[in-house]
Amino acid sequence: MERTQRDHRLVTTPDAGTPGSITLCASDAAIDLFGELGGTPDAGGAWTGPSAVTGGSFDPATMSAGDYTYTISVPLPCVNVSSTVTVAVQSPPDAGSDGALTLCISSPASNLFRLWAEAPMQVEHGADPARSPAGPSTQPP
Repeated sequence: MERTQRDHRLVTTPDAGTPGSITLCASDAAIDLFGELGGTPDAGGAWTGPSAVTGGSFDPATMSAGDYTYTISVPLPCVNVSSTVTVAVQSPPDAGSDGALTLCISSPASNLFRLWAEAPMQVEHGADPARSPAGPSTQPP
């Protein structure tokens, strides 16, 4: 009697989670992309995206915004599964550079925007020495 041996492997369907999205400020700390997937994704997958992903982290200061795909590869004849996290990165507002201006109570009203070296976000504010208290003037948030 001849005996044969066969190996059978049962591979369960992996779960890559459900798509997610996040909006970050360019000055925010790095995040773990895995935590942005919905559902209960299985560990062990790999990330791809517009920037190379190291350790599953996304750093908004150094990486490009876009779609980052988490893929869990399985042996044939099974099919790989994937899910995507869409990352948006917003630049922080630009208040411009510091400037200084000395005015007398009799000086005409001045446009404070001309003091900045770079163009800040435009807000309608000016200084009228006759109506402004002495001391530094700042834009409200």
